[in-house]
Amino acid sequence: APAVARVATEYPNLCQKYFEGFGKQVEILVVRGTAELAPRLGLAQIIVDIAETGETLRRNKLKVIATILDSSCRLACNRIAYRVFESEINELLGKLRSGGTSTK
Repeated sequence: APAVARVATEYPNLCQKYFEGFGKQVEILVVRGTAELAPRLGLAQIIVDIAETGETLRRNKLKVIATILDSSCRLACNRIAYRVFESEINELLGKLRSGGTSTK
């Protein structure tokens, strides 16, 4: 029987669908945080994780070999909440756009 790669991820459903799409059977190891440590610890050969800049991957000597999904983050609220909290929301948006964090 061919060897089955072990994949560490916090996203088992996404991972399973991705590999099934290629007809590849993998063993999925569900982890909570720090999936990038799994190969170094011998727990998995591959990881599926979110990588914003790739810095954590590089620090762990990992290389992106495929992009499974492009995503974006959205801030949403209803009209009433926006009217009531407009100044707070705009302050938060300003901090997010500048790379700062909210202290509230």
